[in-house]
Amino acid sequence: MPTQSERQQLTAAILPAYLAMLSSESQALVDPQTSLDSDSGSEDSGSTDSLSDAEDMEIPTASDSLLQLLGLLHSCRYLAECHPIPKSGQNLHLLLGDWKHNWPDIFCAFVRMTPECFDALLAITCTDLVFHNQSNIPQIPVEQQLAIALY
Repeated sequence: MPTQSERQQLTAAILPAYLAMLSSESQALVDPQTSLDSDSGSEDSGSTDSLSDAEDMEIPTASDSLLQLLGLLHSCRYLAECHPIPKSGQNLHLLLGDWKHNWPDIFCAFVRMTPECFDALLAITCTDLVFHNQSNIPQIPVEQQLAIALY
């Protein structure tokens, strides 16, 4: 089974709660008798001004709060702060040397494909003219160019 991102897991947890709250709030609107029974006899004629002030300020319902939470969850691209990864020529040699042969998981994390897939793609693209020039300035090896493009 594919893994779920943190955002998908949070959505899967919040969405059923939102739907349950929305359903109960809808039921209360359709059948107000159940909510009015507990409030009967608690009216105070001297506090009409404070009641009208309270009615002007709408308190968000639980479903509105959950919906806002879902909106906030999906409004940003990343849930955690992203930090830049320093990349240099040393990383490239480490990637194509040690990591490709001894640590395929690390290699795969950087180029997003297995070493075998990388080698197959390299075999297909190494003869393409875009990786070679006729000038006096030599290009870097095709393997390094491909790794840079996928990095």
